[in-house]
Amino acid sequence: MGQPIQTEQHVVPLSVPKFKHMSRVASTVLFLTGFLIYFVAYYLEVLKGNGEIMAGGELICCLFFNTALVFEIIFYLKMFEHNNTYQKGNTWSIVYIILIGALTMAGMFYLVLLSSGASF
Repeated sequence: MGQPIQTEQHVVPLSVPKFKHMSRVASTVLFLTGFLIYFVAYYLEVLKGNGEIMAGGELICCLFFNTALVFEIIFYLKMFEHNNTYQKGNTWSIVYIILIGALTMAGMFYLVLLSSGASF
């Protein structure tokens, strides 16, 4: 009697490259610069005390934050493309794109209010 022939499947695991994109570096630099501008404006406001420095600092800080959020959306869009290429899940990429998009819209609304002279 003959022995049944067993076929083995050879599975070669492929490692998916980790996703990196320069838009994340740009958004981090913009966030940190926005914080720095805000704290410098706050410090100068404490020293000078006329209100105009802080208003300008808030406006510039808000502009930097909104620009950083746009770079975050770019990052997650590129991550979405990367995940499609390597058949990985995109649920969290989509969630982050929607949440950051909503936050960016709120930030743009706040920026318009600040530039029109409203104070909070």
